[in-house]
Amino acid sequence: MKGRGLYASFLLFFLLLVLLVGATTVLAQSTVELAYDDGIASGSTSLSTGEFMAVRFSLPSGWSEGKLLTARIDVLSGAGTSFKVHVLDSDGSTPLITPVEVTPPATGWLDVDLSAFNLVVTDDFYIAVEFEEDHNPWIGYDKTSPIDGRSYHGQPSSWILYDDRDLMIRAVVQELVPVGGVVLPVYELRILVLCIATLAMTVPLIVTLKKRIP
Repeated sequence: MKGRGLYASFLLFFLLLVLLVGATTVLAQSTVELAYDDGIASGSTSLSTGEFMAVRFSLPSGWSEGKLLTARIDVLSGAGTSFKVHVLDSDGSTPLITPVEVTPPATGWLDVDLSAFNLVVTDDFYIAVEFEEDHNPWIGYDKTSPIDGRSYHGQPSSWILYDDRDLMIRAVVQELVPVGGVVLPVYELRILVLCIATLAMTVPLIVTLKKRIP
């Protein structure tokens, strides 16, 4: 009986350690802002109604997949003018989300929250701006060398490369594969914490009962 009690205590203690390790690794995620401009605008550009401009993004080295959280667009003029934000697959034409219509309230960096789409990307992807008014708004660009060759204009089916500038469009992504762990939804994480708390109370109780049993 004593042997079985010790075995049960050891098993519960081992499970507690496993759950604790799992809980810490679930939180081991990093968020990165992908940018190919240097943050200082050399000028701004705009297009006609129905035309697009876009930037092609790649995940950071070593990432197998990431969740797209935010599109960032530097609006230098034309605040109050609506436009659409698209996310396209690595082919530059297949839509990955329903386009989001936004209206910048002021000039400067506009953050477009895309987290509700729960979009997981595993390859290159494009963030594109579709103009709904002729030559409004005006989007910043950087002409400082090196030019990354990732900025385009035209249409998703036939992009034209900007070979002299980097558009100031950025993406914020979150890594989804933590080191040594498994990503859990929030409700599963709450259950995990409850299990840890229960085990933490159960182990001392078993030890106390063992001491009382002759």
